[in-house]
Amino acid sequence: MAQSRDLSVIAATAGTTVTQAGGTVLNGDVCLVTVGNAGDAVTLPANLPKGTLVHLVNLSALAAVLYPPVGGAINGGSVDNSVVVAASISLLVYVTASGSSSTYRAVKTAAL
Repeated sequence: MAQSRDLSVIAATAGTTVTQAGGTVLNGDVCLVTVGNAGDAVTLPANLPKGTLVHLVNLSALAAVLYPPVGGAINGGSVDNSVVVAASISLLVYVTASGSSSTYRAVKTAAL
């Protein structure tokens, strides 16, 4: 992730190993994701500072799953559990707490 706060845009293909460890790590500020099979996985990078925003854009007609890094939780869910990123959806992820027990708030921003 661009910790220098330079805006980075990446293209990523969701991983077919549908696990937290097998998800493609989203090392960009804006992540343009393609999905080959429904449920393919992407994972947020570890050690993002509080206040960081990651914009995930699912460019595909198939849903993906988004995992936090190990020890993290998204939208108040259980630690290490994923959330579904629907097909053709733009999602904004905000780091609400950083460190080994990181937390994230993911909000749908647009349908493509």
